[in-house]
Amino acid sequence: MTTTVKPNAKQVIFTTHDPMGNERKLIFTVQDDGSYRLTKKGGSLSNYQFDYAVAEIVFEANDQNWAEVERMISTGTHIITNIHSK
Repeated sequence: MTTTVKPNAKQVIFTTHDPMGNERKLIFTVQDDGSYRLTKKGGSLSNYQFDYAVAEIVFEANDQNWAEVERMISTGTHIITNIHSK
C-alpha cells in the first residue's frame, strides 16, 4: 500500500485487520505540544506484535515519515487495509 498522508495532518488513522479478520484502528493524533500520540481502537497494542517498540513507531510519526511508519506496522500480525489523514 502506498502511504499518502496530508502534510502536517492532525490525525492519521491506519485501518488494519487481524488474522481473524477483525477490523482494528491505529490512530496517531497530534497533542498540544505538536507531537503525535498513538492510540488504538479494538484490542491491545501487544496483539499487533510489531518488530519495533511503540515509541520507535511514534518517533517516525513525529518526523512525518509515514512510509516508515507503515513499514514498521506491517512487521506485525495485522494487515493495513486503509490509511486516512485529516
